[in-house]
Amino acid sequence: MVVCACLFILGFATTWGPMTWVLIAELYPGRHPAKAMAMVTASNWLSNFIIEFFTPFLTGDIDFAYGYVFAGCLFVAVLVVYFFVLEGKGKTLEEMDMMYIMRVPPWRSSKWVPPPPEERVTTANVLEQRAARGLASDEESSKRNQGPAHQHIDQNEAGVGPPA
Repeated sequence: MVVCACLFILGFATTWGPMTWVLIAELYPGRHPAKAMAMVTASNWLSNFIIEFFTPFLTGDIDFAYGYVFAGCLFVAVLVVYFFVLEGKGKTLEEMDMMYIMRVPPWRSSKWVPPPPEERVTTANVLEQRAARGLASDEESSKRNQGPAHQHIDQNEAGVGPPA
């Protein structure tokens, strides 16, 4: 069991382990990597704690069959990568962002070729096209139609609240 655990650690530490950090750094659009990295770090620590906490109990109860739990996790991870992770090999960050905007299916992303510069899709173009077709959500249209997001008013000058 010790040898199998060491082989698992070797395989994980050289493949799936660092892949999470690379995916977060390269696949998220420019405004989301910090939040995504925070979520990945928190989930990493939580999953490590859960594995460390339950391993002694599970190996005591089901012995070597505990390896099937990890095999199941590996199977699920392969499906997640195939169906949800875009192929980023040889693509710029802007092209990755464009694939998200164009909603390219991940299983087709390895064969995706970016359009010529004059036909490139940007977030602004997509929102304009949706608004033109009447597909803009109420939230998007209300954000466009309202003024500043915050209005600061001194409550005492407005006659609201207790007198000073």
